[in-house]
Amino acid sequence: MLARMPEDADALRQLGMLAYDENRLADAERLLRRYTARGPDDYEAHYFLGEALTALKRPAAAVPFYRTALAQLRARGGRGDAAVLAEANLLNRLGKVDDAVVLFDSLRKRRPGDRQLKADYASMLIENGRLPEARRVLALP
Repeated sequence: MLARMPEDADALRQLGMLAYDENRLADAERLLRRYTARGPDDYEAHYFLGEALTALKRPAAAVPFYRTALAQLRARGGRGDAAVLAEANLLNRLGKVDDAVVLFDSLRKRRPGDRQLKADYASMLIENGRLPEARRVLALP
């Protein structure tokens, strides 16, 4: 589709997200940059472009995309669990770990049996060197 319409926004987004899912990070960056340059109100695309840049060892280049994603997410009306989790992950990426912890804690209260949430939360804490808190989340001695 991009061969016929190289600036088709839907194709750029879909192929960029697919490239990210397939760990083709340079392709994901190239395609998602082209898509986000169009200025869409699409926090997921900005977030995954930031994630691709982070995985490519360019975290400073990722920051503007994380900031845009956070602003777009907060401007949306809904505050469902998926949005709260996305906001927590964005806050973590932006170095606002304490704020991310507050959101993860609120999600854990709403979803105490969610093992994936528990794993994501503990992983975020470990990544930030907060091992005692990670042990608490995992309920380890």
